[in-house]
Amino acid sequence: MVKIALKFKASLENIQELNSRDENFRWYLKFSCSGCSEESDKWNYLSLNEVVDHNHGTVNHFVCKCKSCKRVNTVTIIEDSLKAYTVEDEGTFKTIAVFDCRGLNPIDFKPGEEWVVKTIDNGTEFEKIPRIK
Repeated sequence: MVKIALKFKASLENIQELNSRDENFRWYLKFSCSGCSEESDKWNYLSLNEVVDHNHGTVNHFVCKCKSCKRVNTVTIIEDSLKAYTVEDEGTFKTIAVFDCRGLNPIDFKPGEEWVVKTIDNGTEFEKIPRIK
């Protein structure tokens, strides 16, 4: 079992908190196979609410078979690792998620649109922010 931490750094202008707290949040990742180093050419997503039974009842959030070596690989989101990125974290790298990766290595991350943003002014929350870079 290899646990990979996703570290995030951002500038938060008028934002108190950036959060992935919803179970429907999609983590968009690209992977390489740890068996043969084949890299995915498309974005794959993982979500807490989408589970795949694999290998005697273990629950995973992503399962794929490598096109090259035919190895079956899995990734599971460690649910209690999910953290908000707050104004106190601004400008520093903070672990916002940890993934249990078996046979895959994350090589790229793309923020999606499911983030929940809380403003500094009055704590108003906005969902599904269209663009986070």
